[in-house]
Amino acid sequence: MEKIWTERFPIRTFDTDAGQSLSPQAALRYLEETAGNHAHHLGFSVHQLLARGYTWVLSRLLLRLRRSLGWREELRVRTWPCGVHRLFALRDFLLTDGRGEAVGEAASAWLLLTLGDHRPVRIEPLFQEFLPYPGERAIPGALDKLPALEEGCSQAEPMREETFQKEFQVRYSDLDLNQHVNNVSYVEWLLESLSPLGDLPARASLSLLGDLSPLGDLPARASLSPGGDKPLQASHRLQELEIDFFAEAGYGERVRVVSRCVSRQPLTYLHSLRLEEGGREAARARTLWRSREAADKA
Repeated sequence: MEKIWTERFPIRTFDTDAGQSLSPQAALRYLEETAGNHAHHLGFSVHQLLARGYTWVLSRLLLRLRRSLGWREELRVRTWPCGVHRLFALRDFLLTDGRGEAVGEAASAWLLLTLGDHRPVRIEPLFQEFLPYPGERAIPGALDKLPALEEGCSQAEPMREETFQKEFQVRYSDLDLNQHVNNVSYVEWLLESLSPLGDLPARASLSLLGDLSPLGDLPARASLSPGGDKPLQASHRLQELEIDFFAEAGYGERVRVVSRCVSRQPLTYLHSLRLEEGGREAARARTLWRSREAADKA
């Protein structure tokens, strides 16, 4: 049994964004693919677990991207299970280019659920493979729960952060084999919800925190969509993504993404993804961005 697993992926045109760089969504799919193949090799992939009445769900993820890769370059993903923290199975990733130079790293936490009632179960009695690997973590430290959107705002100017919102309906293509929205779709939606800050009218910087609880409409002046403007991704590259998953969304449900800029240096957003019906929070995230010009010079 190989405790460390490596796969190589040539970057194809459909993996790149309009800036001809590997998209964050494609990078996440490669992480999923590598983790799934390694789990299958070890004997506990989702398909192997379904027959035993269990399934895996991703609970937390932290991804850091040092530099971008382009079409026809090679991405190598190295992964290994690295222990258990409470009910979470931990798995880390190291991303390198075709020359073996590091381009990113990731840490993830997974829950093992029963199929019937989706209750988490303890992992150690079932899988000894998750005993800590005797090496360094890709990203040291535990994956802590992110603050709520309201809690993450600055204390100095708690009501002046730019806020964006956009609604999405779950498509059949968003579903995974658990029949719920795949985590990559959540990331795709929150990235799509952002507009460049410079394109906002001055009045759009005012929004009351009370208008976000639990899922009330934002004031008209802050209910923004990109419209004809280019999205933030056109001028900036994602440097860091941290996301927590809380609830499942199914086919046809509507998910509202509320994103708020909480820092301009470095450019940082907090995101809340809520189910339209009932207002439950499905996920929350933090993203950190760098201008494409600065990133290309690094």
